[in-house]
Amino acid sequence: MTAGNLATTEEYDGDARDLDRFPRITFSANTLKGDGPKRVLLISGSVHKGGSTDTLIDEFMRGAKDAGNEVEKIFLHDYKINFYSDEQLHQDVDPQSEPTDDARMIIEKMRKADVIVLASPVYFWTIDGMMKTLFDRTFYCFRKFEEGKEYYFITVCGNSDIHVTDGAINSFRGFISCTPRPVERGVIRVPGIHRVDELKKTDWLQKAYEMGQTVGK
Repeated sequence: MTAGNLATTEEYDGDARDLDRFPRITFSANTLKGDGPKRVLLISGSVHKGGSTDTLIDEFMRGAKDAGNEVEKIFLHDYKINFYSDEQLHQDVDPQSEPTDDARMIIEKMRKADVIVLASPVYFWTIDGMMKTLFDRTFYCFRKFEEGKEYYFITVCGNSDIHVTDGAINSFRGFISCTPRPVERGVIRVPGIHRVDELKKTDWLQKAYEMGQTVGK
């Protein structure tokens, strides 16, 4: 396991402490898929377009695009994603069935991407419900994801204690650790931010842009 440049604040050592909880994840500050442009899918779980989390993922996307990558963003709340159920699973595993929502379309994009960026605000110490529902809906195919897919995580919380973000980041890690040989490339945890105007007074947007530029390198 390679320790990467995961933490985004020097004061926080939680990332290093948590690595051993996820032995299936390779942690790397550099791409393990070979240098060059990558297909990047950014998934925003924010409920507010243009809010703090959504603005951070936009800056990451701008950095990744400027670095020469092919980027696509999905704002989850623009789509219909049904809850996981036995009936829904039967539909998902049958390629001839007519989709009843947008989950299969989004999951197919996840399967084709070289890099996935997952972003969510912190709600009750974890990720937002729609993001979790999307993860549940991958149940029929998560083992068929391409080996070595690379991931970045972004989360924002109003609480000034950065440890409050642990649950959200570890929810992301719990999901990817079930896929084949996942690689975590970077994390942005932003504590103490309630509104986007507060975010714009910090250097977090610049950090998101710079992390975006690491994609494919």
